Amino acid sequence: QNDKITRRSCCGCIPEQFGVLAILSMYLLFGLLGSLASFMTLA
Repeated sequence: QNDKITRRSCCGCIPEQFGVLAILSMYLLFGLLGSLASFMTLA
């Protein structure tokens, strides 16, 4: 019981924060790429 709780806290919290960070960085990356592409087509 205790081992399952510790494993869930170890494998549940960290990947969740890592996933949020990854999604945020992907949004930033795609936003930069999109703005660069639109800037290149305008220029």
